[in-house]
Amino acid sequence: MLPSIESQQAAFDWASRWSGRTPVRFEYLSGGYSNNNYLMVLDEDRHGVRDEYGVRDEYGVRDEYVVRFCNRFSEGDDFPGIDRERELIHIEHAGALPAELVHFELPAGHMITRRVKGRHPLPDERREEDLEACAALLKRVHALPGVSFHYDPFEVVLDYLKRARRLGTRVPRPFERAAEEPWHSESTHFCHNDFNPWNLLLGDTDARVLDWEWAGTGDPFFDVAGVVVTHELTPEDADKFLELYLGQASDGAIKRRLAQAIRLYWLREGGWALLQVASGNRRHEIAQQLAAAIEYLGRP
Repeated sequence: MLPSIESQQAAFDWASRWSGRTPVRFEYLSGGYSNNNYLMVLDEDRHGVRDEYGVRDEYGVRDEYVVRFCNRFSEGDDFPGIDRERELIHIEHAGALPAELVHFELPAGHMITRRVKGRHPLPDERREEDLEACAALLKRVHALPGVSFHYDPFEVVLDYLKRARRLGTRVPRPFERAAEEPWHSESTHFCHNDFNPWNLLLGDTDARVLDWEWAGTGDPFFDVAGVVVTHELTPEDADKFLELYLGQASDGAIKRRLAQAIRLYWLREGGWALLQVASGNRRHEIAQQLAAAIEYLGRP
């Protein structure tokens, strides 16, 4: 669903003020659920030779950027659980893994990065080599030093459900039951906590990870669970991915730990979607995510 004309204009105006120039292209990019993303092309031209995209010649420089323009919801401030100052710290902490950051505005969280050429490993477009590439990328994230902020997905979920109730939204019974289960999480690695295919860019020679809003020291199996859920892996592919990530075959205890992490991931995704809807973000994709979480957690 496209953002409103007013929202698109606000993003265009903000990015234009930052650049000091009028973009020659400013196009909405699909894939963002709570933020709106745009491709922005700026041309610095010295000789005025035009191509189909704008202005370019052997002396000109064509700059391509991705603009993230953050939405704001009815509760007033940034969405709960997201600290934009902390996000900026974690982007810098991650080194070469994120897209190159050129501008970050606090407290709003609007961000501009250089465009990275690559493809998202979407479930219906997945290639044979993608599982190995994603496992290698996740291991690079988890090899980074830990940080002071600890991300506990269960505590995050409880906050989502509490806020949804406060806004007058009924919490689905499958969420209520899942929130009463005993959860165990091991906070041992720096984690991304949203390793979905839209947040990964696989290029011919490099790979990048986008959207570090939920990063922090946490349970690496929660990241693995995120791959299984959002990349829509079959049980066979999930076993393969786990083996690629661990570098060895997994035993029954490891598979049980992953199964619990998958259930917690669905609870986090469902609680997030529930609060998004309660806060006024009624995009079709979010309604689908909410329905999928209710269905999964409602299974016997």
